[in-house]
Amino acid sequence: MNEELIEQLKESLAQIEQRSNEIRALNDANAVLMADLLFGHDVNPELIPELRDLVGSLAVLALRNDTLRDRLNEPDARPWLDLFALAL
Repeated sequence: MNEELIEQLKESLAQIEQRSNEIRALNDANAVLMADLLFGHDVNPELIPELRDLVGSLAVLALRNDTLRDRLNEPDARPWLDLFALAL
């Protein structure tokens, strides 16, 4: 019984780890897309985690700031809306 339970736990852990890796890969892909939206070109892959954190922080600030929130409601703000949606 205990061995069976241990095997099930190991399988569950492996599935969680696989899903975590998939999510991490998606987050990195989103960071690349954010860089493209912001800068119009690819960035150094080593900067992706910092870029992802920065854009996420900007998104939170934009949602808390009336002026920035109003700016996001303007018609030409679509790229920024996409960027913030990715960050959140």
